[in-house]
Amino acid sequence: MENPVDIAKEAAEILKSIYGDELVSVILYGSAAGKDYVSGKSSVDLLVVLTDQGINKLALLFPHLKLLRKKRITIPLLLTEQFIKTSLDTFPVEFLNMKLQYKLITGKDVLLDLAIDRSWLRTQCERELKGKLLYLRQGFVETEGKAKPLRLLIFHSLKTFLFLFNALIYLKDREIPKTRREKIHLLSELFDINEKVFMDLLDVYEEKTKPDQQRLERLVLNYIEEMTKLSRKVDALTI
Repeated sequence: MENPVDIAKEAAEILKSIYGDELVSVILYGSAAGKDYVSGKSSVDLLVVLTDQGINKLALLFPHLKLLRKKRITIPLLLTEQFIKTSLDTFPVEFLNMKLQYKLITGKDVLLDLAIDRSWLRTQCERELKGKLLYLRQGFVETEGKAKPLRLLIFHSLKTFLFLFNALIYLKDREIPKTRREKIHLLSELFDINEKVFMDLLDVYEEKTKPDQQRLERLVLNYIEEMTKLSRKVDALTI
């Protein structure tokens, strides 16, 4: 079983050889930095911070992409410190999620002192929930009720919603749990949504169950209903 931290360290060495002093930091974030990482399935996500000069040399990565992909490393998120500082109002959910679960691999810890404004966070949560709910409804119709497309819809949409769940729990001033199931349990309690629906969805997402077509269709309809309820509750949330 490969350790994602070791994989990230290998990638950091490659990045150092490419960018030298223009590399500010390499940070491992997402599931690979937490308890939900599954070797051989989960991706390894890296935040790579470069200087203003380094960010203009992205093509230097081309010869190394094959090796990075072989290690299940997604295309790194390449930013500068200035971009981070000026984008907290635009991407508060994304930066909060990074800050909640990351490991500094090398260089400066650019996430340590980030301050996430709660009003910006709430606004993005509302916008993202409504947008993803529209996607979920449209996606359901596009599946034509077929099992494989329904499973894919669950996989792609739930990953995004789980991402938003951290921010919603944060807005309620509660400590954010480390695992997906703990997060679902707490979110269901805080926003009065059906925990079983999301646990069943997570079982499909994690390939622990494989419901037949009829059960999948019913599950996704329940999913849409619960996400509609959650969207309305967030819309009424005051900070």
